[in-house]
Amino acid sequence: MENKTKTLPFMFELENNNIGVLFNTLYYPPTYTYAGIKSFMTGTLPSIDDLLRNTGIIDMEMPQNILSMYKKLFSKFVLFGNQDWIKYFPNLFKYTQFSDYYDVKNYKMVDDAMMEDIFNTSKTDEWQVMCIHFCGLDHIGHGYGGNVEMIDEKLKEMDQFFKQLWNIIHSNTESDKPPLFVVFGDHGMSKTGSHGANSLYEIEAATYIFSKAFSTRGVVSLNHHLPLRVKSVDLTSFMSMMGTGQIQPFNSFGLIPEIFEKISKPVDWFKYVGLNCMVIFQHFQRFFSKNDMFITNVREDLKSWKSEMKLISKNPNKTIDKKLVQRIYHRSKTMQEFLLETFIGYSYFYMIFSVVVILMRSPQITVDRILEGLLINQIEKNLIFSTSIFLIVKGWNLAKQLTLRLKLSVMMLMTFPPLL
Repeated sequence: MENKTKTLPFMFELENNNIGVLFNTLYYPPTYTYAGIKSFMTGTLPSIDDLLRNTGIIDMEMPQNILSMYKKLFSKFVLFGNQDWIKYFPNLFKYTQFSDYYDVKNYKMVDDAMMEDIFNTSKTDEWQVMCIHFCGLDHIGHGYGGNVEMIDEKLKEMDQFFKQLWNIIHSNTESDKPPLFVVFGDHGMSKTGSHGANSLYEIEAATYIFSKAFSTRGVVSLNHHLPLRVKSVDLTSFMSMMGTGQIQPFNSFGLIPEIFEKISKPVDWFKYVGLNCMVIFQHFQRFFSKNDMFITNVREDLKSWKSEMKLISKNPNKTIDKKLVQRIYHRSKTMQEFLLETFIGYSYFYMIFSVVVILMRSPQITVDRILEGLLINQIEKNLIFSTSIFLIVKGWNLAKQLTLRLKLSVMMLMTFPPLL
């Protein structure tokens, strides 16, 4: 399982031809499906609410996200695979086909059943955005472990599927409008096949982003050696700006990854960096005085950026101020690091307090329903609740070793300053 060029030959071929990027995405624990998709789509961190959403205990609809932004540009969304996506993104999909997501012993038919329909749909003009959530690889891990030959076979199968889909779509797409392909895992997998905790194997998953448009932008070489790592929240910024050319969701902490400077036109990169900084700055400035020197410097840089953008609108061939864009990018990076460190805290007090608040907000949630989804695993020697719990999903036969790291709700953190 070490040589992925043998299990994913087509994807590596695209990367070597400079029309794609391959890197590892780092997710924030707890590493389960809802949290991973939310992080990718919204640019926000997991919360106690999300843990309950993953079990279906409370409403699963995503906050402001990439797909809701895409909806302003596209009208035809189709979905294949995990039916929970219609709960994540209600009233979005024009056509859906679901797989038997909850049968973890089914790793072959769960994917095969929808492949032919995907190919047939891809040949039509009945879609503009296609979302596919394959479950087979995840099922192999849960059912048989994370270090079995079936995983390599499944990866080869996925690679061949992607190759066929790539060829079909390009044969039915105008050459001047190449589609964007994004292939990502919403979480990693431990050696035993589980996920949910914060080991490197569980928080890390591969991401592939491909488009023939990349090859037209003078890229010398995008090939690199793993591990190149990108935060999951940062992909939100890329997907927003590359997909719509507009600002990312306002609740996002994402910083557009530097690697994408190589596949962007200089004027576009200048635009993206400024828009990105504006969103991060709106979160950051809440913590400091308006007269703080760093705050003042960011304001001045953004003011200069806006002036430059006005000049660029009049003269698209204007030379980009490279020092300004570098300065803004590094200020954004500093602000993001502060925000992530601030919101990635673990506190048993806030965990319990958050659950109480959720119960108060939603009286229909009973203790029985909470216990149906959550089970406190252990009490540490000092009688403080451990931050590790088991996640038990009703109908699944895998209550085994899904240790999850609880995260503090951003709402709780921003409302109540630390007391302990």
